[in-house]
Amino acid sequence: MPSVHPFRMLAIGICCALTLACSPLSRGFVQGDLVSSAYPPVTISTSMPVLLEGKCTPFVLVDSSFQFPETWIAVYGERSQNSPMAIAAYSVAPTAMEWRDAGKLPPDGPVASSVDFGGAAFAGSVRIVSADRDPFAPLVLSPEQIKEKGSEIQWLVQRFSLASANSWETKIILEYREPLPEWIGPLNLEAYMISPDMRAFMERAANAFSVNFACAATDVPRAPFIPRGVLNQRYLGQFLGELVFKPEMLSPFDDD
Repeated sequence: MPSVHPFRMLAIGICCALTLACSPLSRGFVQGDLVSSAYPPVTISTSMPVLLEGKCTPFVLVDSSFQFPETWIAVYGERSQNSPMAIAAYSVAPTAMEWRDAGKLPPDGPVASSVDFGGAAFAGSVRIVSADRDPFAPLVLSPEQIKEKGSEIQWLVQRFSLASANSWETKIILEYREPLPEWIGPLNLEAYMISPDMRAFMERAANAFSVNFACAATDVPRAPFIPRGVLNQRYLGQFLGELVFKPEMLSPFDDD
């Protein structure tokens, strides 16, 4: 067998490395799925029809200033306030920042459950959202409806959050909602957590999403920018959660 010159082998190795390095890394949407070929790679699917998909940079308040995390959002469901809705979001923290993990503070807490999606444990929280403080209400309600009756139009929401992806730099949110059911009465929401109706709702929420931490899409993902006014920008940053500076970026005199 003829020998191969070592410099030729080196050249072949460099070409292979450059090919891999130059492979396109992208995030966006393919046939209704939210996909990322960049780290962490993921494919998020649901059987519900697409209402909205696109990229945006919501403003998140951090220490009296605003940060703008790159965010890809897909909303699924019927264009009706009386129908279920599913939301998937993939958001990357700005440089030197990270996402705070789910805890006691909304929207990620208080944590009521832990659900496995694609082999990762997502923290689950349940809350009630009213249309007048919801970024996605404009998709199913007119501005007049939100202004006049927004506080009365409510949804029961199950949220699943993974804030620890890519060393806390990437956050993945899955959210399922239904119009507030009649079995939710005037008591605190915690009083209904062990009821059969609530357990059935939480099961529907978990079954609404399919997550695979791999990107098998052969098509190039599309990621159109979401036009201003389509979503309520005031509350979109609050929907994402809380950004904090990475510990190594804080001085010894900064508060935790």
